[in-house]
Amino acid sequence: MPRVRNPILPGFNADPSILRVGKDYYIATSTFEWYPGVQIHHSTDLANWTLVSRPLNRAAQLDMRGNPDSCGVWAPCLTHDGSEFWLVYSDVKRKDGSFKDSLNYIVHAPTITGPWSDPVFANASGFDPSLFHDPDDGRKWFVNMLWDHRRRAGGPQNRTMFAGIILQEFDPKAGRLVGPRKNIYGGTALALTEGPHLYKRNGVFYLLTAEGGTGYDHAVTLARSTSGSVWGPYEDHPDKYILTSKDHPLTALQRAGHGDIVDVEQPDGSLKPHVVHLCSRPVTQKRRNVLGRETAIQPAHWGDDGWLYLDNGILPSLYVDLPGARDDDPATSAYWQPKTYTWKDADLAAVDYSAINGAVASKLHPDLQWLRLPDPSRLFSIAGGQLVLHGRESIGSWFEQALVARRQTHFSFDAEAVLDDYQPEDERQFAGLTVYYCRYNFFYLTVTAATPEDAGVFPKGDQKPGRELQLLTSEASFPNGTLETPLAPGVPLPATGKVRLAAQVRGGQKLQFLYATEADPELKPVGPVYDASIVSDECGGHPVHGSFTGAFVGMAASDLNGTALDARFDEFVYRPQHDPLDRWLKGAERGREVLTDQDGRAVGVVGAHRIQVGLGNVVGGRHKADTQRLAALAERLRLRLLALAQLVPQLRLDQAGHHGVDAHLLVRAARRALGQLDGQALGQVDDAGIERAAQHGAGARAQGRGAGRERQGAAGADDVVLDENLADDNAAPELDAEQVLGVVQVGVGQGAADDLVDGREDDVVHGRQGLQGGREGGLVADVGDDAGRGHGGRAADLNDRLAEPPDGVGDALLRRRHNGDVRADGNKRLGGAEADAVAKVVQVGQVVPVGAHGARNSPRRAANDDNLLADELVCVAHGETCGAGVW
Repeated sequence: MPRVRNPILPGFNADPSILRVGKDYYIATSTFEWYPGVQIHHSTDLANWTLVSRPLNRAAQLDMRGNPDSCGVWAPCLTHDGSEFWLVYSDVKRKDGSFKDSLNYIVHAPTITGPWSDPVFANASGFDPSLFHDPDDGRKWFVNMLWDHRRRAGGPQNRTMFAGIILQEFDPKAGRLVGPRKNIYGGTALALTEGPHLYKRNGVFYLLTAEGGTGYDHAVTLARSTSGSVWGPYEDHPDKYILTSKDHPLTALQRAGHGDIVDVEQPDGSLKPHVVHLCSRPVTQKRRNVLGRETAIQPAHWGDDGWLYLDNGILPSLYVDLPGARDDDPATSAYWQPKTYTWKDADLAAVDYSAINGAVASKLHPDLQWLRLPDPSRLFSIAGGQLVLHGRESIGSWFEQALVARRQTHFSFDAEAVLDDYQPEDERQFAGLTVYYCRYNFFYLTVTAATPEDAGVFPKGDQKPGRELQLLTSEASFPNGTLETPLAPGVPLPATGKVRLAAQVRGGQKLQFLYATEADPELKPVGPVYDASIVSDECGGHPVHGSFTGAFVGMAASDLNGTALDARFDEFVYRPQHDPLDRWLKGAERGREVLTDQDGRAVGVVGAHRIQVGLGNVVGGRHKADTQRLAALAERLRLRLLALAQLVPQLRLDQAGHHGVDAHLLVRAARRALGQLDGQALGQVDDAGIERAAQHGAGARAQGRGAGRERQGAAGADDVVLDENLADDNAAPELDAEQVLGVVQVGVGQGAADDLVDGREDDVVHGRQGLQGGREGGLVADVGDDAGRGHGGRAADLNDRLAEPPDGVGDALLRRRHNGDVRADGNKRLGGAEADAVAKVVQVGQVVPVGAHGARNSPRRAANDDNLLADELVCVAHGETCGAGVW
């Protein structure tokens, strides 16, 4: 089947609920405060999706006036009972503090495009509701998480508020929940259990949930009831989580969680389960997610034990095989084509988007949305070939603000809006172009009236002031919502005429505004270069990951005088761009060191700003000694990975040129190849081995067999046991050396890097004794204390046990590479083939410096660059980074 890169729904498309009806697939996602509510996309091949419906598009179904940012529609569930579609959803009125005020409703429709019924109120006991139709007896069951507002003793208070998953029967004839209500599942120790979905297979009930919160600890868990009763009891999956990236900060798809299961029809007519889930792709070393939470998909299978497993392991795969192909060519792909939105009568004559935007906004393009208000006529209209915004309350108002915008779906793009002869009376009227996340977090380039002191003119009588450009910014200003006006004075504009306003965003990191006038049509920069990563979930207000949407760009108009002054827009343009700051472009263009082969092709990248103890503790030199030690260790890792890559040339790349395997499968493939070189298979790494190692703790013995010799060494709490009795090589992927390097770096290498990136400050303090750089057989062993505290205890001692070439090739390479000697004699003479491999590695491993890595971050970081822990390990395969994001 064709290979497709995740996410399948890029940009803000969170909490996916998937459904198959015949040959058609539908995904419903959350919209929060954006109107209309719930997005439903359609596909026949899982690769190419089209927005076909926003069901909640009238006041009877949804009125969000007054809803705070990131409240509104949470986690819809879309199902079909054999005769009609059902949609359940939460309208959350409050999310901070101890209360949630979550109202849960049910609507239904004969077709996916409607008409959708008025809602039936279900309950208000929690959020993330779901409706399950029992295929055997036809009964309908309503599940949701239970929110307990009380602060009870015992455990962190925020976790006690997530009080489990409750179940109650729904009677469609009575239009209400009936019968007893029972708490059927309390979740795992990860807690924050939410997002429930029920399924039934072979008489067994399965309960899929999300846990860990929707940040970097997110996960998908699975439980089942084998009693034959939907009431349980429910037992946990043997692996606890079936999907998570919480322990692997180098994985491309972060924050993976909140999933749903669908059976996908195969070419032979059989059905194969797949899991859709939300994920994020962070930018900058601050791990900010400007595109919000996106939708990805993973193939799965039912094991002989009756449990569901992802085909590629617990980590979300960047590349998956799907029934359909997707055109990702920038020259032809719909995703990469520019969009120009106009409102000329001739263009709109045959347009009817009422199934998406409702009757009043039936001419508004589906890409565009507004905020909270069920009656869009108070905010905008289409007249005279223009989009007319009726100036309302201030940008960020939770009631009425005239803002029409689209999702940012690319890390780099240009946006432009042409504002036609806007004539403000004073500085309280302004309109323009905004890059927007929420009331605490936006950038707004406006046309407004020049104040007398700015214009240098004091109007007399009814004389109007001139016009000027002014920037209004609110940069992560929670809780005060402080506004900044950096242009002092504003930029003078002609008294009349059109103004073209533009924004250039690059890599989700840099934002530059520009403008042009009819008299001077060339775009010119205005204002400073802003940090575009500010418009992200992490900076939207409240604690980290307390905001749930994504960045938008669009048009806005404000009239603080209350007179609803119109702002007329001729057009709005969104133009995707490729830029060196993009996470998927060549590392050479991003100020890093690039590893090249003999032909100059990039095979890997080494940066110097990823691995940081305690998320920044090293800045300022607080851990300078450890910094230097770990920098040396990173160099050892880089050379060993090169050696591994070149020693497995027989591993072949698949036709698509990519392979989205997880660490387990990669290790299995690499070790099988190394075993062939040694003349004996080394065996398989599996979860049982990992579990045994964890049980044995620091005293565990890591055993493996290679070339007839047994290697031993101390293993940390999360180390992997190499057991020669686990020799099953089934499903080992076929990769070439280049890809092995990349996935080892992004997969196996994660074990050593996890805690250096994700480590908590106290864990680093407790774990300093674990940073034993010179220890034979250890990469970065036992980061964290001996008991493996929290994140600080998760570091696999993988250097010699997984990633070392056989017969001392790695050590010989290290010694000779540092001495500038390409001979490979080391402690022992290597065979001819091994010596050739070492020489090849030395030749291939030449490092090409392409720029100072620290200077581009900030003056402070540049000044303390020697205190940064090296190295970021990212593979560049076919000109793209293979899995890790730009931090």
